[in-house]
Amino acid sequence: MLTRDTANKEVGMETHAVTGDIIVSYVGPSADTLRVGDCVLAINGVRVGDSLDDIDLARTTLKEESTNGAHAGVELVIERNSLRAEVLRRHAALRGTSLDKLGLTLAEDDSKHVVVSELSGLAAKSRRCAIGDRLVAVNGTTVKSLDGAYEQIVNLPDEELEVELEFVYGYLPPKDYEFDPALGEYVPQKSREGALGVVRRSLSFGKKKKKLSAPATPRTAEPAVLSVPPVDTEPRVLRIEKNTNGMIGVTFKVHEVTGDLIVGLVADGLPAANVGIEPGDVVLAIQGASMFGASGDEDLEFVREVLANAQHAPAIELMVQKRLRMEVLEFGQNGVGGPKNFLGLSLHNFPDDWAVRITEIKGASAKSGRLALGDRIVSINGVRVNHAETLGKLIAQAGLTSDYIEFEVALGYSSGEGLWYGSSHESGTPRATADDAAGGTPRKVKRSFSFGRKPKY
Repeated sequence: MLTRDTANKEVGMETHAVTGDIIVSYVGPSADTLRVGDCVLAINGVRVGDSLDDIDLARTTLKEESTNGAHAGVELVIERNSLRAEVLRRHAALRGTSLDKLGLTLAEDDSKHVVVSELSGLAAKSRRCAIGDRLVAVNGTTVKSLDGAYEQIVNLPDEELEVELEFVYGYLPPKDYEFDPALGEYVPQKSREGALGVVRRSLSFGKKKKKLSAPATPRTAEPAVLSVPPVDTEPRVLRIEKNTNGMIGVTFKVHEVTGDLIVGLVADGLPAANVGIEPGDVVLAIQGASMFGASGDEDLEFVREVLANAQHAPAIELMVQKRLRMEVLEFGQNGVGGPKNFLGLSLHNFPDDWAVRITEIKGASAKSGRLALGDRIVSINGVRVNHAETLGKLIAQAGLTSDYIEFEVALGYSSGEGLWYGSSHESGTPRATADDAAGGTPRKVKRSFSFGRKPKY
């Protein structure tokens, strides 16, 4: 049982990237009955962890006042040291080399636990490990220290092609993030001062990075990256007054990768655009009714029914949210025998964009099925971006040193390839405008950037 004040200020929760369970990510000094990594099963009798959206329910339930009054305690049902076993198949980086290329980096946290601090290669592709997981055993042998874990993994016989790793839940905050008590989660720091230093030592079991002839990223570029503002992922309730024609100027679509119901096209100059609705916003509720369908298609049908019943209402109320997800992609080859540094993404940003838009998907990216046209890339390997040319350079650098790349992606929407540019510039525009509907000229773009096609990248 926690006090209301402790629950409000000293407990953070996140969704585990592999299992989807709700785990404790932050514990303040007064919340001494909890530990980082505890699996949260219920809060004040409300079960959580059954769906990917339960993290919002968990955070809301944790902070809302009980019907017994503001001074009532908060009851959490937790499971501690939830053990799971994951099997990873070892492989050689090149034929004839040793079979230790797991792509797994281990470290010690402040409590001397051996934790996963970085994922790449096989470990990232398998999606069976998460940053912060605590390693407790290798092939049934208990891990007692970081050095012990190293010995157990590197000394595996070459004929053993699989390794079984046993984990319990843990959590490592992203670099340069700090805990926000008001939100109950970690957010980017406003400055580099006081950056978290959880990891003291680390050992990597993966492909070693090639040495570059010149520094990969000049230090002078850091302020530009840090100046990019964080993405506001808080739910927004917006009242959209209909125009004289009874329109709000928005379409709804089902996202082709996640299946979420999202905003599709938004007409410039019409009510939805005026209140800040954007393509890719996830629809959480309409006219006070929440989305609880088993699929995006069911939610879409539900929205149609609500809008039909509200055709005489003067306004439509929407609750929307920018939703982020992590995607790991493997580089491919651009032709037989070429280097494995090709993604096949084309990117673009307008001057006021908060992220980089995906305008074309080919090659390895298309094969992965993890990205959709119109999705917006927010960060690459933990680096925040909102400029297409900068993102392209970071992708090119990553292709020199790794087989995999990690994107933080915001849901988006595009009606087709060439949305912002193309050979004829005659496809649609990112926002359907009144001029377009009247047969006007689509909005053109002066410049575009395509990365992964040409050998120079």
